[in-house]
Amino acid sequence: MDDWSETCDIFFELSNEDRLRILFHITQKPDNITTIAKSLELSTQEVSRHVSRLIEQKIAKRDTQGNILIEGFGNIILSELPYCRFFSKHREYFNNHPLVDIPREYISRMHELKDSIIVSDPMTVFQRIKLMCDQAEEYIYRLTDQRLNMIYENVQSAVDRGIEFRLIEPKKYKPSPGSKTNPRVSPSKTRTLDIIPVFLAFSDKEVAGVSFPLENGMFDYHGFSSKDGKAVKWCRDVYEYYWEKAEPFYV
Repeated sequence: MDDWSETCDIFFELSNEDRLRILFHITQKPDNITTIAKSLELSTQEVSRHVSRLIEQKIAKRDTQGNILIEGFGNIILSELPYCRFFSKHREYFNNHPLVDIPREYISRMHELKDSIIVSDPMTVFQRIKLMCDQAEEYIYRLTDQRLNMIYENVQSAVDRGIEFRLIEPKKYKPSPGSKTNPRVSPSKTRTLDIIPVFLAFSDKEVAGVSFPLENGMFDYHGFSSKDGKAVKWCRDVYEYYWEKAEPFYV
């Protein structure tokens, strides 16, 4: 069995909130023990003890003037914490929505959704998509397991005013509940996938919905919504990945 003792030591040191606060403080500005203690409202004895532990693990170091600095290794470790923090915050969601078919490189960037809100009502998600279509200025991209007639007029109106619309859907699509016909927006750029790994509905302005399938592969549209630029960037990068894998739609 591999030796995990050094890794366990690092996790132990990072498990203390005050040590984390000290690390984040010195990433912004190297400081001496007294200044750090005053800034974080800790005693100098506490800060000195925490700093000694961080230096021992080579996460921090002391310069010739007595200031405490972050080590290169410490910077690398801290850069991974937003990833852990995001998944810890949403652990219940991801226990029910496993990331089965999402490439690792995008999972490792999912903390870019950290400023999103959780939306659990499907109708709220669909209403957000309609508003997103009305407010888009450049493009509307959707990766979906079903066609939604309720947003058709909003999408068509956006296309009519020159908004680029792209759609990725299943080769065997799921009709909107209760619908007899499924109107298609024209003109549109459409591609298909055998399996839909993630539900995405976003524009250049916002993310109306990001949802992952349940363990049975079905979508409950419970997921994330955001107007943060980083969230939009994450969605676009994921979308482009699947756009390249998808096949052109032929009528």
